[in-house]
Amino acid sequence: MPATDQPRTWTITTDTGFSISGHLPPWATDDPSEHQLPVDRLGIALSDINHHQEIHGQTLKLTLLTPDDQGRDDAVPVFFGSIDCDPYATEPDLRIPIFNFHLVDDYRLEALGPDDITELATTFRAHADLLDHHVRPALIQARRDWQLHGTLPRAAAGPHPSER
Repeated sequence: MPATDQPRTWTITTDTGFSISGHLPPWATDDPSEHQLPVDRLGIALSDINHHQEIHGQTLKLTLLTPDDQGRDDAVPVFFGSIDCDPYATEPDLRIPIFNFHLVDDYRLEALGPDDITELATTFRAHADLLDHHVRPALIQARRDWQLHGTLPRAAAGPHPSER
């Protein structure tokens, strides 16, 4: 069997020569291996092990409020997350791979299992369907009505190119 097919491992060796090893998942981006770790820091090092893989999301242009109440438009990552596993976590649910979903910045849905991801995907599909089949047609109708009866000049109220 080629070496690339072998499971990866991490190893922490203390300054006393004691070693401990564990599985390093193929999807994990960082290797927590350490050498000559002071033995009194072993417990902390083990509790800090986090197998992690980022899942990149989308970017939306959002208006961020500033302290002076002036809006600032920035491209902000949204709908992103990570697969994480903390093998020495005190919470048993975190000792297996889970998905942490970040809506935007610090708003998160954490510790999602496979069924939770299915429910999240179903919710997003329902929301996308709502946008496609209700919100967009309602907006087009509202713009048509506004074009006929609103107070904006005709050029400003005309249909968007995507509505033609």
